[in-house]
Amino acid sequence: MSIESEKLQEANENLNQKIGIGFTALFALIGVYVYFIYGFAYLDITSLPYMGTYIALCAFLYFSLKSFDVLKILGITLLAGIILIFSVAKTNWQKQYYETDEPFMFQAHIEDYPSWEANLVSPITGQKNWVAFANECGKPAQEGRSYRKECSSYSSILGRYNPDMNFELDEYLARMRHTAIL
Repeated sequence: MSIESEKLQEANENLNQKIGIGFTALFALIGVYVYFIYGFAYLDITSLPYMGTYIALCAFLYFSLKSFDVLKILGITLLAGIILIFSVAKTNWQKQYYETDEPFMFQAHIEDYPSWEANLVSPITGQKNWVAFANECGKPAQEGRSYRKECSSYSSILGRYNPDMNFELDEYLARMRHTAIL
């Protein structure tokens, strides 16, 4: 009976290894699609941690499937799904910026367009949130539509979006003077 048990265990291990290879290959193909087909034109250096984490999760998934540890498989699958959702959201953020017909409304006041992550955490960290300011105040005002009540006073704008408009206007005027002198 022990020989049959060993053969059964060996067959089970081979099956788990084949299943692990198959599912890992499927996860890898999904990653290749998300990073290199769907979002390749919008990849930047800040996408590398997402890609590296996803690759590591694919490797962990293979070993979890090989040993058939159900809790690890579910946890890794959930984490990989979250990483892919974040990656697609980041790609869509970059895509929206690059594929608009007109330049960003406050481009003259910012160094770089904020990353998806910076925009996501700006209300918590107190960083300037130019994109929300443009979407909630600038565009509606420009189009003659009504805008949020937070857009009606300087103190409420400073409180919600955190742009120091006096500093920004002074800096903008200084650049205009410098250009005029040149």
